Amino acid sequence: MPFGEMGALLLLLVAVFVFAFIGAWNELIAGTIFINTPDMWTIPVGLKSLIGKYSVQWGALMAGGVLALLPSAIMFIFVQKYVVEGLTAGAVKG
Repeated sequence: MPFGEMGALLLLLVAVFVFAFIGAWNELIAGTIFINTPDMWTIPVGLKSLIGKYSVQWGALMAGGVLALLPSAIMFIFVQKYVVEGLTAGAVKG
């Protein structure tokens, strides 16, 4: 590995950051429990509001889902190399 020990640590931290970011970005339960005003809703809570008791606004739900996916997808495109290297840095060769 050309990065050495500090490079391996950096790669592991990037991998952890990516998974933590995606988990926080997609958080639904905390947003549903703690945020009551529609002006402050997070994207997943806003998308959940499009699903009614008797109807679903499919067009808006799908468009919102794609828009909600974009930040995670763009970030992953840029750090994909580091995530893969970070996840395999501690793997046992055999």
